[in-house]
Amino acid sequence: MGLTIHYQGQLQSEASCERFLTLVKQFAAERNWPAHAIDEAKKQLTRTLQPEDPHADEYEEVYLGPTRGVYLLPHPECEPLTFEFDRDLFMQDCCKTQFAGAAVHEQIIQLFHKTENLFEMLDVQDEAEFWEKGDVAALENTFAYTRMEIDKTAAEMPGSSVAVLTPSGRILDVLGE
Repeated sequence: MGLTIHYQGQLQSEASCERFLTLVKQFAAERNWPAHAIDEAKKQLTRTLQPEDPHADEYEEVYLGPTRGVYLLPHPECEPLTFEFDRDLFMQDCCKTQFAGAAVHEQIIQLFHKTENLFEMLDVQDEAEFWEKGDVAALENTFAYTRMEIDKTAAEMPGSSVAVLTPSGRILDVLGE
């Protein structure tokens, strides 16, 4: 229900990875977003992949091995923006921005545009469609409408909570009792 940016990509090279991490850290520092390095010798990541055949079903793939990257905390009411690359320089994640607001969402999309030339493949699925359209007024309207729908759902569930932060850093739109 809340607005989320889904993304996956594969960087072009080791040099692209170093440049990407530098750009992301600079971008975060300019906005006072906390940035935390990721450097794991052995980590398991489960990814949902779409086969090249558009009629085939998605499937899960499990990666086990070293990871590196960075995660950012753009806003207290935004999910972490995580760029965790495997040994093949592939990453996949999502970031819910609904409760942080349209301005934070816009800045995250700006970061993707700023770094997209470093990727061999980058796929951004923006539920607010700002990645595709770049229309700030439409983005703000989408945020307002979505918040109205979340509040309506919560009102139908007495005792529910809105924007519940989970221990993993993910945010639940509405949590009923």
